[in-house]
Amino acid sequence: FYIYNAYSKELTEKRKLWEIAKKENNEEKAFSLYLETQELEDKIRERLSNELKEYVDSLKTAIKVVGDIDIYFAMAEYFQKNNYIKPVFSTTNKISYKQLTYPPLIDRLEKENKHYQPIDITLTNKPCLVTGANMAGKTILLKSLWLCQYLIQFGFFIPAQKAQVILVEDILTSIGDHQNEHEGLSSYASEIILLNEIIQKVKQGKEYLVLVDELARTTNPTEGVALVDSFLNIMSNKSSYSITTTHYSGIKTECYRLRVKGFIPNKTQTKLSLKDIPNQIDYSLIEDKEQKVLSNPFKVGILPNDGGIIIGFPEAILSFDEGGFTIYTFDGLVKLVYEGFHFKFSYDDIKEVELGKYNFKDRYMKVVFEDDKFIAFNYHEKNKKYPNQALNMAKFFDLIERLSNN
Repeated sequence: FYIYNAYSKELTEKRKLWEIAKKENNEEKAFSLYLETQELEDKIRERLSNELKEYVDSLKTAIKVVGDIDIYFAMAEYFQKNNYIKPVFSTTNKISYKQLTYPPLIDRLEKENKHYQPIDITLTNKPCLVTGANMAGKTILLKSLWLCQYLIQFGFFIPAQKAQVILVEDILTSIGDHQNEHEGLSSYASEIILLNEIIQKVKQGKEYLVLVDELARTTNPTEGVALVDSFLNIMSNKSSYSITTTHYSGIKTECYRLRVKGFIPNKTQTKLSLKDIPNQIDYSLIEDKEQKVLSNPFKVGILPNDGGIIIGFPEAILSFDEGGFTIYTFDGLVKLVYEGFHFKFSYDDIKEVELGKYNFKDRYMKVVFEDDKFIAFNYHEKNKKYPNQALNMAKFFDLIERLSNN
């Protein structure tokens, strides 16, 4: 460590002479004086060390206290600046958050002059299933819960307006793609191995927080539904807290169901681009008491009222104009002459429109009406084989969004 001049008058004088020798370019004298100053410094260091030896324990304690104080002040400043709160420990075995946020995303959105929407959620030992379209914030929800739980486990404040929390044995997650080509494991195989590890830990009977994103998304829908059902069934008999997100429909296991409210059209916007979609999604969670999970959207051929050609074998034909649209359903193959049952819908009755992904290649549009009934259309995003059908799809989606805003 550096020795200041105040520790020795002799050292001070030697250093002055050393500086003069260097300025005069007297290398021999400067080097001799340098060695003398080093010798004096070492003696002073030895003396100071011996004098401080009896205070070592006190100094270590003081250094630790100063370090802790520095950390606490830094934490307090950060929490106050970002409106973090002190959570309350739950006495009812419930985890609840009001206005929960995810700071890493907030920072990014602020740089882009975009708004972040906080989330309210409550969890119990009953498994929770969350559904919603792509880009509806389900993964960010899980990451928010993951981050907050870790902060709680370490005794930190959390990014929320209000919270009731519990301490858990561990946080078990399956978020993202776990493909491991080095071990010859596909995304599906890696996910199943991870899922098995989670289940084995949960079976120990301890309280865990389990966060699973888009379970079995890399397999076919039939197997995927069975896996989601089985996983929820296992979780329903355990003491852990779990939340699972999915696109799959037909989940039969009794669970607490939430749905991302979804796409809310901007009534002042006539055209919708991909960049606009996040700004027109209501990310709030609503309870799905009637288990209105999106069922398999039927394949529909869309045809303007002024005519056109239906290609392929859809299960229904939809004709539309400026006033509304009509669905024609059939037994057997579709005929160009409209025959069979038909249902008429008015654009005025539309409550919200949800856009999403049904499987790897198909997209869907879900139109929810004021009475909460809905109809869903399954379609290919890019239909090179049938370009006229893709054009009809685009015209209809454009029209329904525009007219439902008026």
